[in-house]
Amino acid sequence: MSDKVKNLTRFGIDTLRSKQFQKFFIIGISAFILDFALLSLVILLFSIPPEEHLKQTLANLFSSGVAIVFNYTIQRYWTFESKNTNVASEAGKFLGVHAFNLVVYQSILFTAINYFFPAWLAKILVTGMQIISSFLLYKFFVFNNKDKVSDEVVAEAAVQGEVN
Repeated sequence: MSDKVKNLTRFGIDTLRSKQFQKFFIIGISAFILDFALLSLVILLFSIPPEEHLKQTLANLFSSGVAIVFNYTIQRYWTFESKNTNVASEAGKFLGVHAFNLVVYQSILFTAINYFFPAWLAKILVTGMQIISSFLLYKFFVFNNKDKVSDEVVAEAAVQGEVN
C-alpha cells in the first residue's frame, strides 16, 4: 500500500475516533431524537390524523426546523467551538450542507434502491456516507477556524514528538 493511501486511511480512522467526531455524532443523534419527539408531540397535541398529509408535512417542517437550529447551535459551540463572528455566513453554510445532503443523498438513495440494494441496506449505506461527509464539510467548510489549532491536533503532535 502506498504512503498516500496509508496516510489517508490513518486520517480517516483518526478522524472517526476523535472526540470531535464523537461529539458530532452525539449531537446528530440528539437532533434526530428531538425532531422525532417534536413531530410526534405536535401530531398528538393537534390530533392530526394520518390522512391529513399537509398538516403532517407542516408538523414535520416545524420539528425539522427546530432540530436544525438545535443542531447548528450545539455543533457550533460544543463540537467545533467556532469563534466565527459572522454567524449569518456560517449558518448559511450549515444550511447549504443540509440542502446538499437533501439533494445529493436522496438522489443516491433513490438510485441505490432502484438499481442495486434493498431499501434497508441502501438507507444504512447512504446514511453512513452522509454522516461522514457532513462531519468533514462541517469541520473544513462550515466551522473552519483557520486561526485556531485544536487541542486534539496539538496533543496528537505531542504524542508523535512533533511538539515539545
